[in-house]
Amino acid sequence: MRIRDSSWKKISLGLYEVRLGDALFSFRLDSEKISLPSLIDVALRNNRKRRFLFVSKVIGRHLPTRPQELRRVAVDLATQLRKQLAEKTTVFFGMSETATTIGQAVFREWRLAGGTGIYLESTRHRTNGEVAFSFSEDHSHASQHLIHLPDDGGFVREAFCGAPQMVIVDDEATTGNTALSLANAYNIWRTQNQFPSARPNLAVILKLNSSFHSLDSFDTVASLARGESNFQIESELGDPPAPQKFHSSEAKRRKGVRHGTESPETLPDSWESLRPEPGERILVLGTGEYGFQPLLLAEYLEKLGGNACLQSTTRSPILGGGAIAHVRSFPAFTGDGFTEHLYNVPDDHSYDRILLCVEGEPPQPHHPIWDVPRIHLAPKPEPQ
Repeated sequence: MRIRDSSWKKISLGLYEVRLGDALFSFRLDSEKISLPSLIDVALRNNRKRRFLFVSKVIGRHLPTRPQELRRVAVDLATQLRKQLAEKTTVFFGMSETATTIGQAVFREWRLAGGTGIYLESTRHRTNGEVAFSFSEDHSHASQHLIHLPDDGGFVREAFCGAPQMVIVDDEATTGNTALSLANAYNIWRTQNQFPSARPNLAVILKLNSSFHSLDSFDTVASLARGESNFQIESELGDPPAPQKFHSSEAKRRKGVRHGTESPETLPDSWESLRPEPGERILVLGTGEYGFQPLLLAEYLEKLGGNACLQSTTRSPILGGGAIAHVRSFPAFTGDGFTEHLYNVPDDHSYDRILLCVEGEPPQPHHPIWDVPRIHLAPKPEPQ
């Protein structure tokens, strides 16, 4: 049940106010390729360092997103980058976990348009491979990110070490501190290993608060909307959970794109049997950092006549209200010890079928995720 709605008010061109209980968000935009209310809604975070959250409507994370809408956003950002950057090999980073799907989607459009480069994801999970470096997202519920070292010994490794430019993809940039932390850590690693630095660039859905000097460190910032924002709240919120770093579990994740790829991932062969009924409403549900192959499944189902949307579970703790109409919380599928969440999928949801996509072993039979009505497990993808 929705605790409280967000009330949007368009005051004039590019000027919005959004009331959520006793919290007030205000936006003054300089440009909107897509109107702000079509890009985001607002919510409150259960987080001590940053209480507000801009919840994207177009990246398939906390809110269901149609595949064609996500692709339209990815095409726009990739097109901006192609116009702004040199035609040189580029390292793309998708920021865990929110931007892993949109990150690889932007890279796909970059490659389809003739660009060269590689794609990696920051991650909060170790694989059995070597870690190159880590960096911190100080305001986050899970502050430490890892970047694994490419281990192909070929073009991917060469590009990671020597590509002249990088692009960091995220959902939004308000201070730019997290993206700058990644860019700096990457170039420190390069310097320590006697490789040249890479020029940093940023691609985000929403760029706000240009007064922060961190954003000046990027050569270019591609975005769909940009301007200024302000957040005020009149009451105190309850104590949030303590920030997490890494759990001590020895569970390892697949390498996948965590160690880099020259080509975007493809639809698993085992998913080609998942055919929709005409007009069937299907939610494709990714899990945590695993979102791009679920996007490919949603695209596939849509092409076959299904009414498909994409969403994902997340470890981000968000309070109910505004963009968050319903909250489910449960132990992480992998047994890693953190709490995972699924937003806006109540028992009376309107989907005919929900397809849960996991990159490793499925949740145990007694796991609370199986309480969601009409949820089914997609076949396990091939190991990578």
